[in-house]
Amino acid sequence: MLGPHAAVESPTFDDPALEQTYQAARTLFVAPKSATSGSAWLLISLVTFAALELAQHGSVGKLALLVAVLLFHELGHYVGMVALGYRDVRMFFIPLVGAAVSGRQRGGSQSREAVVLLLGPIPGIAFGVSAAVAAVALHSTALKTAAEYLLAINVLNLLPIIPLDGGRLASALLFSRWRRAEGLFVGGTLATALVFCLAHEAWVFAFVSFFLLLVLPVQLRMSRVAAEMRGTALPLVNDPAALPDSAARAIFFGVLRVMPKATPKAAADWMIQVLEIACRRPPSMGRSLALSAVWAAAFVVGVIALAVAGAVK
Repeated sequence: MLGPHAAVESPTFDDPALEQTYQAARTLFVAPKSATSGSAWLLISLVTFAALELAQHGSVGKLALLVAVLLFHELGHYVGMVALGYRDVRMFFIPLVGAAVSGRQRGGSQSREAVVLLLGPIPGIAFGVSAAVAAVALHSTALKTAAEYLLAINVLNLLPIIPLDGGRLASALLFSRWRRAEGLFVGGTLATALVFCLAHEAWVFAFVSFFLLLVLPVQLRMSRVAAEMRGTALPLVNDPAALPDSAARAIFFGVLRVMPKATPKAAADWMIQVLEIACRRPPSMGRSLALSAVWAAAFVVGVIALAVAGAVK
């Protein structure tokens, strides 16, 4: 184990095969490749999502509304990521689950991550509140349905359960300062979600929760590697292209300690995650409280508006 602030030399790989694996992983680490463009992946995933939803529920109108609400939600995340300088930002649908946006931070600020997470549900709740008020004033069932979709999906996303936005917010704002507490929170919420989904026969979500629980031990060990990296004199910057080779090799070496038989692609993916965790900076207590207050206020307003929309005849 690396000691606090210990100077670390670049690990050397005498095995040519190991050196070759590192070079391949380093190439993917610096410039991840994808065979499918972002727009093509969005279109393919949307068509797949729509086809499965239509086969399961058979309502074109409800499908169109669901897709519109999910797109609007994820567009908030997407715009936030682009505005805050994230790299490799992509939006895509997950069949039978929903939609998501992925991206890589240039810096390690979790305040920015929290803002990005809030930019998904808050605009949806704002529009949902407006639709609920209009539904009450106009006695419109169409507006009532739109309000319920907007509010239900976005309020649900604010629940403090991994992997929802609210769970990731809680992790970033409340638990990121304490690695063990964060691990307990993530594991506890995933286990709770799994039990709830099994009890309600939500098999797809149960599978997702079970899979995330399976990989959680590896993620926790990778977090430990990241903590060790922070305790060294290595120059860590959350930009793989600007990271010195000595630091990249040290991270690769740490990943191999957890996954000795990792392929170059798997090693590169974990190297990216380890670097992001090593560079991340928890928000100040003031920012944590402010962002938590916004989160709580949005949730309460959304719940009240959802109740109002549900009362419309």
